Amino acid sequence: MRTLRDIFDELDLQRIREELTTDRSESLHLEFKTLSESRFAKEDLKTLSKTLSAFLNSDGGILILGVNCRRDGAQEVKELQAISDLRTAYDRLQSLLSEAISPIHDGIQTKQIPTEHGSGLIAIFAPASDIAPHMARGGGEGRYYKRSGSSSVPMEHFDLEDMFGRRPRPKLALEIEVVRGGHSSGGGGRPRHDIETIFAIANEGRGVARYPLLALEIADPHGLCTYGLDGNGNLGLPQRRLGSAASRCRIFAGGADDVVHGSTSIQVCKSRVALAVGCESATPLRFTFRIGADGSKVISGTGVVEEDDFLDVLGSGRPRVLRFPQA
Repeated sequence: MRTLRDIFDELDLQRIREELTTDRSESLHLEFKTLSESRFAKEDLKTLSKTLSAFLNSDGGILILGVNCRRDGAQEVKELQAISDLRTAYDRLQSLLSEAISPIHDGIQTKQIPTEHGSGLIAIFAPASDIAPHMARGGGEGRYYKRSGSSSVPMEHFDLEDMFGRRPRPKLALEIEVVRGGHSSGGGGRPRHDIETIFAIANEGRGVARYPLLALEIADPHGLCTYGLDGNGNLGLPQRRLGSAASRCRIFAGGADDVVHGSTSIQVCKSRVALAVGCESATPLRFTFRIGADGSKVISGTGVVEEDDFLDVLGSGRPRVLRFPQA
């Protein structure tokens, strides 16, 4: 399933032109706006602040600057109205973000989409925030907004009470550490190193992740170590037997005493492969995963530890850390 971030990453001029020819309207997650001037007039900054506040306080969204979206009777008309001095507008935007909303959110992403002769569009991605609410401050604003349909509307008193009283939420990711373990003699006395791939649940949020869960399926020829993390059968979380015994999917789920605090991680399980010193090839480790916790949305995806990851760790001895989903 494509996320808002995926859609933002794929945005280019062709995709926006295609969007302008469809019957799709602005929505909960999409807003089109124009700029009155490249240096952002007061009303431009006010519009920017309101929209970012609403997206962050709701379910996230994408704001595209340089498209005029208006009503002509019952019909919605969308037309390109590119920013004349794209570079000036983009540079100005970077300096304005810190004063547009409070608190600022480091997950906001921006990019330029050139058209011709120095003009173009600007796309801004604002994720759903785990530190909401965010106040709109730019252009004389001083209110909190949320999305309602295709509009940004002021938040009610009860909305703010709910957000200010809400406990911080965990934000989970799958953390993988590839490390070089001990060595032994292989066939013909050629030394070999164990390369271990350790799977962990990382909490990048401020809230505590309770009852953490990891579902992991590793493709052949790789597999999970039979003897756990420490060689004695111990795992970071209890393994649950769910579904068919023939399934390659392994599910690890914690109980009431298993938590992942903010900005920490908990190792769960590992895989191991023996590689000869100086070898020039290794089979990539492909996997699918699902992670979740109480109070956190379930995140699923696929990933791969590439051949180069294994060979780099084998040759240098330095650990390599990967995160999924990747930013």
